Amino acid sequence: KQWFGPSSKRLFPVIGDTGFYHIPVVGAYRHLGGILHHSGELKQEIRRRIGIAHQIFTTYRRLLFQNKIIPLKKRAELFRCLVLSRLLYGTDSWVIDDQKTKSLFHAAVMKLYKRLLGVRPDERVPDDFILTKIDLPSPTELLRVSRLRYLKTLFSAGKVVSWGLFNVDQSWCQLIEDDLTWM
Repeated sequence: KQWFGPSSKRLFPVIGDTGFYHIPVVGAYRHLGGILHHSGELKQEIRRRIGIAHQIFTTYRRLLFQNKIIPLKKRAELFRCLVLSRLLYGTDSWVIDDQKTKSLFHAAVMKLYKRLLGVRPDERVPDDFILTKIDLPSPTELLRVSRLRYLKTLFSAGKVVSWGLFNVDQSWCQLIEDDLTWM
């Protein structure tokens, strides 16, 4: 309430070497390539990542992704490398709490998969059919693998990692426990 409430001044006082400053407090900002929101909400970042993925898809649409000369299996492999890698950057730390945001991510990934298959946007095709046809992971599995890959990186780093910080993040730890059970 002090920093983000309706009556807050949205200025953070800081003492510097040459005097006293007021730094504006913002609701969201870009940090290491991702949008961070003060509440931890991910909708802005998900929409941005989806936009990047669609832009990459459009760039290579005719040449690669909808080129019928290239077998679907190879197109899916290229899709994974070029599109999914950009979409999934930074997802290893995402904790999506609400169903609306989960549905947003799910629908966006399935829309990209439909584009890969050449299915019209208005055409109703079951998710299972699409996933079977292109042989790529479901949106939920994409997030699970991303988190598990990050966990492996953390274990590889060993003592350098500040494990106490992860113990405090109960939401992420619960997701990892679920992911390990899934695996």
